[in-house]
Amino acid sequence: MRNSAETIIQCPFFKFETKNLLCCEGFVDGTCMTTSFKDRKSALDYISDNCSNMNGGRCPLAMNLFSKYQKMLEAEEKAEKEWREKVLRVKGLKHSGDNFIQSRMTVN
Repeated sequence: MRNSAETIIQCPFFKFETKNLLCCEGFVDGTCMTTSFKDRKSALDYISDNCSNMNGGRCPLAMNLFSKYQKMLEAEEKAEKEWREKVLRVKGLKHSGDNFIQSRMTVN
């Protein structure tokens, strides 16, 4: 790799890099956000400070993407919880209805 920083990049949003350009996952699915630097040293300094961390360091793009995925996860967990509660309510109604029918049959 020609002076590539890809060996130290740990950020999960990283896509690729060139001499003075860093391409990371975009906010919109299937897109790439690019950051261009004035020279290679600036690019390598930024990569070393931010992209070499699994948590994205202080990179504003990584922070926003982590936030995006956290919100998506929370929404999925909320939807799953609501679905489970709904299923339990329906099952509870079904079982209480069965008990009601059985008790009415034994009384007669």
